[in-house]
Amino acid sequence: MALSSPDSAIFPPQAAVDAPPMISVIVKCLNEEKNIGRCLESLVAATGKLDAEIIVADAGSTDQSVEIAGAFPVRIVTFANLAERGCGATAQLGWQFSGGDYILLIDGDMELMPDFLPAALAALAAEPTLGAVGGVLIEMSDAIEFQERLRHARHRQGRIVPCITGCGLYRAAAIRDAGYFMDRNLHCYEELDLGGRLRAAGWQARLLDTDCVRHFGHRGEAVPLLLQRWRSRTLDGYGEFLRAAWLTPRWRDAVWSCRFALFTIAWWTVLAILAAACLWFPASIVPLLVIAALPPIAQLVRKRRLDRAAYSLVLWQFSGAALLRGLTNRRVAPTAMLRAVVLKEPSPRRREGGA
Repeated sequence: MALSSPDSAIFPPQAAVDAPPMISVIVKCLNEEKNIGRCLESLVAATGKLDAEIIVADAGSTDQSVEIAGAFPVRIVTFANLAERGCGATAQLGWQFSGGDYILLIDGDMELMPDFLPAALAALAAEPTLGAVGGVLIEMSDAIEFQERLRHARHRQGRIVPCITGCGLYRAAAIRDAGYFMDRNLHCYEELDLGGRLRAAGWQARLLDTDCVRHFGHRGEAVPLLLQRWRSRTLDGYGEFLRAAWLTPRWRDAVWSCRFALFTIAWWTVLAILAAACLWFPASIVPLLVIAALPPIAQLVRKRRLDRAAYSLVLWQFSGAALLRGLTNRRVAPTAMLRAVVLKEPSPRRREGGA
């Protein structure tokens, strides 16, 4: 299928449709040729009897993701300036083209479970104060990073939560009350930032005890993945979130979420002070060695597995460095429009029973 050439930038008016759909599905995509077909098949099946639109927000894929997505009845948009891309910016780009009363956000490496959308719509209809709902994430990757995320997410189903991560259904009205969808400046923690803004606007988020998605994450080695996240500045979100939340009600969320990175920076500082003290007080080598050993020992006791303890310790080092770098990143107004290029327009939507 031939796609439009990205030869001109446009500034899309939000919800620029004559008859807005009930649901806008935003699919975040970057080099997901192995997964995007499965993702879109599940979305087309789940929304087949609903008035819905599907928007693929592509962050500059260099594989066959866009070509594969082009075979589906979707709109495909991308950044006119790839320097503006990021986790928050990609979701916000999709939001700029959305017109639905509800927004389903999903990653291109996920497969939507058939029962989630009906359960999510029913939950939002039953609880007028709910601004967002999520469900059970089924992790298909055995990589340490994703298994650690899954472990931390257990026992939260059915509860009010600070935010919805991964995939969730949102009320568009709640998003508008929160000011904007995702902060285009954030390379991570954009969902937690949104959760704080939703709470400040009087909305709640809930995790349902319903299967939501299967997640087909990366299966590579943990450290190379961390290096890739460092190069792509994904981990800069630690410092970016702290900066964005400064002097707002989200400050506590930011500090708590970045606590390990902040602890790591404090650890480095103490070690540097003790190392300097050794030049004048050789006995300082004892507390230096003790403090240097405490985090590795604590992680090993906590994780009970050498590989997971080692991964967490390495992650802390990357997170601390990325936090410092993220604090200095250029920040623009999160409501500023992202320049976009439409690569493909969908066929006109058909309403159930319509012509």
